[in-house]
Amino acid sequence: MRKIKIIALVLALCFLLSGCSVAKDFSNVINSGKIIKEVENSAYFGFSNGEILKEEKEEYVSASFFDDYVSQYGHLRSDIYYNALSPEHQQVYLAIEYAFENSLKNILVDSALVSSVDELIMIAEYLSLDSPLVEQNLRFECGTFTSSIPVEITDFYTGHASFDGYYITVNNFTADMLNKKLLAVKAVEDVIKSFPENLSEIEKAEHLYKILAKNVTYEVYEDDDGKTSVFPYLYDALITGKTQCDGYANALSLLFRMAGIEAAEKMFSGETEGEVGHTWTAFKIDGKWYNADASSSDFIPKKECSMGGGLSFAFSDELRVYDEDYEDVIPVCSESYYMTPDSVIQDLSDSSLRLAVTNGYDKRTPDWAFVLVKNSTDDELQQQIQSCANSTLTTVYWSTLNLANGYTAVLVYGKGLL
Repeated sequence: MRKIKIIALVLALCFLLSGCSVAKDFSNVINSGKIIKEVENSAYFGFSNGEILKEEKEEYVSASFFDDYVSQYGHLRSDIYYNALSPEHQQVYLAIEYAFENSLKNILVDSALVSSVDELIMIAEYLSLDSPLVEQNLRFECGTFTSSIPVEITDFYTGHASFDGYYITVNNFTADMLNKKLLAVKAVEDVIKSFPENLSEIEKAEHLYKILAKNVTYEVYEDDDGKTSVFPYLYDALITGKTQCDGYANALSLLFRMAGIEAAEKMFSGETEGEVGHTWTAFKIDGKWYNADASSSDFIPKKECSMGGGLSFAFSDELRVYDEDYEDVIPVCSESYYMTPDSVIQDLSDSSLRLAVTNGYDKRTPDWAFVLVKNSTDDELQQQIQSCANSTLTTVYWSTLNLANGYTAVLVYGKGLL
């Protein structure tokens, strides 16, 4: 009995001397189960580098942290895809962007925020299509995890709350890659400073499109294994002048955004295994959206004329080469700025093509015509175009582009455009 009284006296003395801290710690120990449960009932993210779930210390952040989070590069991205997400998925989107900005390649996402690996991949791809600094070729791995979050109960006692969900490891999120992207941003700043004066928005867009289309070469990365290889696509487009479609699309989007033109990206990931995907840009002028694909090798006029930047500038969805993932998210590109077809030919013949070309020539100087042809081979087109030239006794040049849905875009032009 005496010992109990002494212990009680010591505890009381400690309580007085510590300004209630001992009592608070003691209370926390008693209520540790409740405290841990509160953590488990809240949504969290985990971040780390190195091997997934093998780090001695991972950074844990409450999902509510991203309710007021402002990305330091957020001004460069569109919010088209972000705005299509639920509030919980928006938190995940911002958490992935946070990991990119801080070169943290492992992101652990609470199961309260996403319900599948596919949802997590979709959100990561949404970010890549909004932000020109995040490539679509994200070399990532995904899966499920079960871990725990350390919960500090007192200075001398740490409990653990269960933490499970889905992870994504993005190999592109490195300090070296980020530094190269910032060099690309600096290069765009220099381009914008040297901009011609008094250009309209569409003239600005066309000017930037031609910079990439004429000065950047499409190049396949020889050591690309398609799974883990990481390349500085944006940097290569704007600094080295050689890149793949990711670099073209990101660079054009960055140029547009920094010139004050709203832009986001579109992608086709491929419908079957081994099918080559593609990425291109969509941009907004005077309230209307248009497609632009600077990686296309189609004809670009050497003279100023009413066909603008060529087949792959400011074109409608009708003229897409590829189908697109997430086509319900980005606004429809319902028309082309310059390249409205003169005719759509369902059954190719000498007379049908000649009539379409003649009609196009009659409208324009220098002479050119733009026709869509359904289900024709390259040989058939070449034969009919040659026949058209023979019948009119003129020299013609042409460029073709295979489109989605079995159509081929045919641009026929005379010497006036050379």
